[in-house]
Amino acid sequence: MPVCVVKLCKNNTTRNKKDTGITYHQFPADPVICDRWTAKVRLSREESWWNPRERSVICSNHFNESDLYFTKGGLKRLCKGAVPQNALFLSSTLPDNISHKSTDASVNASERTVRRKLKELDFKACRPARKPKLTAAMKAKRLKWAKQWQDKDVDFWRSVCFSDESTFEILQNKAQYVRRRHGEKFHPDCVVPTVKYPTKVMIWSAISGKGTGRLYVVKGIMRQDQYKEVLENRLIPQLREWFPNGEPFTFMQDGAPCHTARSVKAFFGRKKYPSVGLAR
Repeated sequence: MPVCVVKLCKNNTTRNKKDTGITYHQFPADPVICDRWTAKVRLSREESWWNPRERSVICSNHFNESDLYFTKGGLKRLCKGAVPQNALFLSSTLPDNISHKSTDASVNASERTVRRKLKELDFKACRPARKPKLTAAMKAKRLKWAKQWQDKDVDFWRSVCFSDESTFEILQNKAQYVRRRHGEKFHPDCVVPTVKYPTKVMIWSAISGKGTGRLYVVKGIMRQDQYKEVLENRLIPQLREWFPNGEPFTFMQDGAPCHTARSVKAFFGRKKYPSVGLAR
């Protein structure tokens, strides 16, 4: 089932029948034109590492009409050298800039018309998802790490131990909605208490296929000296409990400075424990 690879485009052969006039075009064999297509899709998907697969396609909605022609048999074909140009960035058309976008594109349409058309195309107004900001180098490292370990089986991952730290706020309440009557806006049951400087606490722990480890409250900021104490007094006893009698295991951690310090690497070298760094 061909599916258009442009971000947020939901066109596919199951959803769109032949009578819709939408056709699907594989990436060209010409490496120069193929690179141009790939660059357009990377910008659309915001994925600098993306590459087309053997059966990747782009639907005809993303090409200019002048790039398409019909054969004598009535089949729609793509002109040689055509590059996708249209509707590559519809995801950026948010309510507060619809008029601005349509003006820049020299489109004579009201905001209401644009909203209606977006609704017909199944574009819903949603809050943008929150994700950690990653640079191209960070994405490349993560992809490389994933490919390195993708062929490991379930038994291997059951013998892996992960550990990390995370910061939590005390008294934080993320409830966004309350049900109240008129005049109850400031009723004690309808407000969320806040403080100017919330208390934060950092917690360290570990997990594996054998279960979850015990929590450790970090004193201040985790630095290499404290981290070595945690490894010695918290992690190693936990590993002995999970993997007794010399049972093989692999310890994984991310690339935080306290994890990659020379003294920490030397610690693992002395203990002869297999340690693997996670891509950050």
